[in-house]
Amino acid sequence: MRTGVIWLEAVLTAAVTFLAASFPLLGTPPLTAAAFFLYVCINLVPSVRNRRLAGRRLRVCADGCSLLRSFVLSAAASAVFLLALLFGGLFYVSRGRFLAALISTVLLEGIVFWNGILRVYCTSVQLGIKWRVLGAVCGWIPFLNLFMLSKIIRLASAEAEFESGKLRLNESRREEQICRTKYPLLLVHGVFFRDYRYINYWGRIPGELEKNGAEIFYGNHQSAAAVADSAAEIARGSGRF
Repeated sequence: MRTGVIWLEAVLTAAVTFLAASFPLLGTPPLTAAAFFLYVCINLVPSVRNRRLAGRRLRVCADGCSLLRSFVLSAAASAVFLLALLFGGLFYVSRGRFLAALISTVLLEGIVFWNGILRVYCTSVQLGIKWRVLGAVCGWIPFLNLFMLSKIIRLASAEAEFESGKLRLNESRREEQICRTKYPLLLVHGVFFRDYRYINYWGRIPGELEKNGAEIFYGNHQSAAAVADSAAEIARGSGRF
């Protein structure tokens, strides 16, 4: 059901983009004005249902995915439409109007794509460096770029839904302090690493524990010392960042 709603929204926004991009062929000022107004609204607020997500970062990420879905559908529809016109399919149009429609399609579809991809690239955590680089490289390879785009949409959409649910869960049980223990937790890293403020061995684990009531300390010991030496260093005093 949720997937159906997502794609219904994508179809509707894609239809708006398609109509706005085809304005040189519409010939009806009221329809053109309405299509452009809705096109601007879509690029500012791509999805109403994404407003329910917790956290601005996740809403921006989900909006980027909505724009990319809309781009895939509207770009496909525009390509079929323009090819039909080019090869004499639907009705006769002048060369000038056809070129105007082609330019407006490339421009407006490009705005939707870059608006979406920049939102996702700037807010998604799960994409990491790997998928960002692969997406940038494969974006120039036909068919492979569609596969990569669908992969990026799936990863970022799942992240937005999952992280939003986790934030709401943490908020609902904040008073319970389910991770609070009698004694503080001491995190002791493995060999050949050391905890730093901005390069943390533990990833997001400490943050999630602290949100649910845990008190965290770090070993801050040498990364390659003998076990006895590391134990002595920890015994002399661990600390926070």
